[in-house]
Amino acid sequence: MADKKNFKIFGCNDLFSFEKKQKFLKKVLTFLFSIKVEGLENLKKAGDKALIIPNHTSYLDGLLVALFVNKKITFSVTDRLADKWWIKFFTSLMDSRFLDPDNPLSIKTMVNELNNNKTCMIFTLSNMFGGNSQMKIYEPAALMAQKSGAKVVPVQILGLERSAYSRFRRKFFFKLFPKVKIIFKEPISFDDDKSLTFKEARIKSTSKLHDVLADLKFEAKDCNKTLLSATIDTMKLVGGRKEMLEDASRKPMNFREIFLKSFIIGRYLKRRAPKQEKIGVVLPTSAACTLSLLGLHAYGKIPAMLNFTTSPMQVLSTCETANLKYVVTAHKVVEVAHLESLIDEIKAKGIEIIYLEDMKTDLTIFDKIVGVLAMLFPKTMYKITAPYVKPDDPAVVLFTSGSEGKPKGVMLSHKNILANIYQLTTKFDIIENDVMLNCLPMFHSFGFTAGTFTPLVLGFKLAAYTSPLHYKAIPGFCSSMQATIFFATDTFLANYAKFANPYDFNSIRILAAGAEKVKPETKRIWLEKFGVRILEGYGATECAPIIAVNNYLYNKPGSVGRLMTGMQYKLKEIPGIKEGKELILKGPNVMCGYLDSKNSSGLIQPEDGWYDTGDIVEVDEDGYVFLKGRSKRFAKIAGEMVSLLAVEIIIQREFPGFINAIVAIPDDKKGEQLVLITNCPDITKEKLLNIFDGREITKLAIPKEILFMEEPPVLSTGKFDYILAKNLVIKKFGL
Repeated sequence: MADKKNFKIFGCNDLFSFEKKQKFLKKVLTFLFSIKVEGLENLKKAGDKALIIPNHTSYLDGLLVALFVNKKITFSVTDRLADKWWIKFFTSLMDSRFLDPDNPLSIKTMVNELNNNKTCMIFTLSNMFGGNSQMKIYEPAALMAQKSGAKVVPVQILGLERSAYSRFRRKFFFKLFPKVKIIFKEPISFDDDKSLTFKEARIKSTSKLHDVLADLKFEAKDCNKTLLSATIDTMKLVGGRKEMLEDASRKPMNFREIFLKSFIIGRYLKRRAPKQEKIGVVLPTSAACTLSLLGLHAYGKIPAMLNFTTSPMQVLSTCETANLKYVVTAHKVVEVAHLESLIDEIKAKGIEIIYLEDMKTDLTIFDKIVGVLAMLFPKTMYKITAPYVKPDDPAVVLFTSGSEGKPKGVMLSHKNILANIYQLTTKFDIIENDVMLNCLPMFHSFGFTAGTFTPLVLGFKLAAYTSPLHYKAIPGFCSSMQATIFFATDTFLANYAKFANPYDFNSIRILAAGAEKVKPETKRIWLEKFGVRILEGYGATECAPIIAVNNYLYNKPGSVGRLMTGMQYKLKEIPGIKEGKELILKGPNVMCGYLDSKNSSGLIQPEDGWYDTGDIVEVDEDGYVFLKGRSKRFAKIAGEMVSLLAVEIIIQREFPGFINAIVAIPDDKKGEQLVLITNCPDITKEKLLNIFDGREITKLAIPKEILFMEEPPVLSTGKFDYILAKNLVIKKFGL
């Protein structure tokens, strides 16, 4: 414990009593910051023995909270902070003492303070300065509350995050005296359950506090804005000259250059398609695609992201679903990706193709002036170019993968996507020095939200790479960009590991995988070869897309993590399925609805906001989600429901490193039969019988046929293409 240090201000420290100083400061700061306080009655509910934990966004937080508590508070800060001048100034005006929350003896002292009916407040060094150890606050604080029996009072402070007193390291545009709101939340009890061991009780209380503070952090985020306005606000924080975007062409762009070019592109596209609200986009993951998306948003257009790697029939189907009249692409993309026939078929449907290269000859001097004005005054220009766009308006049309049927058009609002981005910040410590490596296609929901807009909205660099299929090139690109955050799928990660040098992924500190089950073999290779742990997650396009994810603080093997902050769930029983129930979700990131031209509103909206995922899951007592399969991926064999995913997992464990997929086809005797599609030449029916022998799974689950394919069908997103595979099997067996 460190003693309080004297810090007299103009010799005034001894002239006034604690009460007079507090009353004077409260009046001055209330006037300057127009402070409004809500929920003080919640502090009274907690009683004298209370532990206050604010969402720490500025260096004034402790002072402001203390002024309205109207009692002496024991502050818990580290010794390093105790030496800072603003802390000395703060403590000269308040009656306080220092405790190091990272020191076990200090925690004991704090518990004693609480047991003596003292009100305490805690914020640690890691919470104050951000970084990888930000979440270290939870365990000491939970332990203090549990051992003392004190109630925790979460406090939400709004308004100071973008002030001159913010913790953000680089503040280029800020308010000196912003309006401040302080909200004291309902007190939370941490009962000391005697039936639990010390370790179990500590884990349980820490998890509870983590969820409370995660909710607090998420609630403090402003989702009531558009993606472009959120990006503009971020530029004001990090500065227009911060390098934000670079692709495989290796021409980095800062924020000002991004706004200059995106507004010029947006103005050109609006001129070409003045009345069309939705515009199709056929562009790979690149700076050009990112600028086009921002440009469309700048002029109130809605990009419809087309999966140009799929069949022409599916692309035309998605164009029809979105009622597209214009599609944006580039001559170079068409040439390199060999899309000539696809473009011809799109044209044949009466859809006009807009090539970005043609813009160079069509630009006017006024277009360039608008671009310069947008570079200097992006917020003002955005209000002029798209004054009618609201946060609840659609931001993008994304199409489901189509791995199990016809792709659906999913309409996501600006608020949906922003909510998912901010939900991600409650799972991971993301800082401005991070670099996002995004090679997932932008027509994929992970590539759009997590890979592209997360760095733009949160203010860290985006390194975009054209295609996830360049297995030899991407590891080197990652190394040269010193990427720290990487989202991918199991298929892609397994292939990168084959060709990468052990040093290529040395800089990665957050690696999350979704879209398909991560194989144990993939996790093992990445940990052994690169020293990087894969954090498995789960998402759906309809949820913008992240639903759950493991992180370094909460990670349970076999699970896909816990639900994102702010999401609710229900479980529905499915007849015939014994293990698991169907997951139904509600939350701020759940879609506006599916596109449907037959509906009067043009959308099929989730009933009362609840989205039926179609996934069969189990949720344990700690909130971890375990995927058991898709409701569509169950076969009814001789009256018994069999999970195709469960069969795939069993086979994959015995034959790692290969693609092993199960499809169900009609059977005259038993209703359905299973067929294994694999690129492993060693699998035989005899081996399958031996693998399933003695396992707690019905013998009906053993595949009756094996179809060997050197290159099994895989979608551009990395998912196995079950529709094409099933058609191939039916054709093979003449059904």
